[in-house]
Amino acid sequence: MLPYLRFLYNKLSFFSSRMATLTQTFFPLKMPRIPFERVMIFPPAFLMGFPMPTAMTTLGRLGKQHMFLWAWGINGCFSVIGAALVPILATSFGLTAVLWVAGLAYLLAIPAFFAVLLPLKPGHAVAAS
Repeated sequence: MLPYLRFLYNKLSFFSSRMATLTQTFFPLKMPRIPFERVMIFPPAFLMGFPMPTAMTTLGRLGKQHMFLWAWGINGCFSVIGAALVPILATSFGLTAVLWVAGLAYLLAIPAFFAVLLPLKPGHAVAAS
């Protein structure tokens, strides 16, 4: 999992630091930049789509189907919070602050992911699905 996170971090860092420079250098007009930027945004967007399906597959393989509802609920909750919080943070503190908060949120989620990988303790009843 850690090599994937390093790879994701490196690619996102590259794209976020080079996007404005590349588009201004190669496309001085606004209209041709839009397809180019969509092509540039596709790889990191594609990579950011992997954590949730990967986590759900991992839960299934570990026999922890009882955690599916929690996983979907947490994902939905943070999606709503993020959608509301990002514009507020961006206008108040700038996009750099948004990236820092997002990075910290992902760092906080990593220990939770690895805690889920631990086997169930004996004697803990699992609710029937």
